[in-house]
Amino acid sequence: MREHLFKALEDVGSGKMDLERAKVVCEIGQVIINTARVEVDYVKHTGRQVDGLIQPATTGRITHQIK
Repeated sequence: MREHLFKALEDVGSGKMDLERAKVVCEIGQVIINTARVEVDYVKHTGRQVDGLIQPATTGRITHQIK
């Protein structure tokens, strides 16, 4: 997701993307971040995994994957 956001920033700077579209990209990115934050909080408080962005890694860490 970070790559997409930085690409949007570059595209705005070069004139390839208008500001309205860039705002929409940023809003969608924020929604994804907020959703992941809620899922992390849920896992912390309940100890249970959820079906969503967060998938358990084989190392015991939690990774974020955009589907």
